Amino acid sequence: MTLAVVDRGASLGGGVGIVALALQQERGWRAGKVQLAVDCAILLASLFVVEPQRIAYSLVGALALNLTLAINHKPGRYVAM
Repeated sequence: MTLAVVDRGASLGGGVGIVALALQQERGWRAGKVQLAVDCAILLASLFVVEPQRIAYSLVGALALNLTLAINHKPGRYVAM
């Protein structure tokens, strides 16, 4: 579902996804890597307020989602009809 939404130029809610797609179009930065970097920064900041086990679960989820996006979403790969 995520890739279907992102491939059509939309986002699943957060502004970070939209910014990542804009940076990909304007500067050539890979959207998945930008999203992963922001997610990692958020998880690092959460070390001060959340227990480490919950952060580990979030990290696994963020890695799975963002690596899938980074691997599959390449500029020009899909063309909307």
